[in-house]
Amino acid sequence: MTFKRGDGLQAHDVFLWPLKLVFYAWLTLALMALAAMGMEIVLAKQMWGDAAALAQVQQTLRQDIELTHSLRPEAPLTGLAKACARGVYGFFFQLIPIERWMTNAALLPANPDIPTYGGDIIARNHLVYHLQDELYLAMVRAQIFGVRLAILIRALPLFLLVWVLGLVDGLTQRSIRRACAGRESSSMYHRAKFIQFAGLATGAMLYLMWPVSIRPEWIVLPLAFLIGLLSRVQWTYLKKYL
Repeated sequence: MTFKRGDGLQAHDVFLWPLKLVFYAWLTLALMALAAMGMEIVLAKQMWGDAAALAQVQQTLRQDIELTHSLRPEAPLTGLAKACARGVYGFFFQLIPIERWMTNAALLPANPDIPTYGGDIIARNHLVYHLQDELYLAMVRAQIFGVRLAILIRALPLFLLVWVLGLVDGLTQRSIRRACAGRESSSMYHRAKFIQFAGLATGAMLYLMWPVSIRPEWIVLPLAFLIGLLSRVQWTYLKKYL
């Protein structure tokens, strides 16, 4: 048997695709979190004002955490939401020591002997003092993003369930179509497959970036219905003969 270069690359991709998927998902979420924080800052500057915006995002965070209690009080959703909020906050503001810079800047006038690390003085003088209100907004908005991300993670079993139901019903309809010599339409299959993932990504993005508190079921239930319907269409129009 001869070995072809393309075969090796294909096998290499098979082993690496889970890592690539995780990386791209992480990168997408990081960019969405940055966009949500940026949008909050823009709204604060253009519409609400810094003080009103900070009060609003703090209220939104409290409301979103309270919603995790009302969805299923016996489920550990609140703990997951708080863990995700700490994780997103830590990634953006503790991994890069913005939190430490802001804490030291707040304590500095009354405590001039606060220890400094590396470029802390430069960061305080050129970043914190000029963007303090914006950074406070971003800190709270990052936690809101984490809470909503936890809610979507907990909704994954529902999405999987309706997708499987659509799969089973679609394959049943495909068998009927094969038996009755029904119409073939590969374009319906590909369109349903594309809209399915595009709709899920768009709905998740809107929910994660929405500036005010919104009940999760207003987003999750329509998304679940859309996924189930499109999954049924996708598998109904799978090629009759493979």
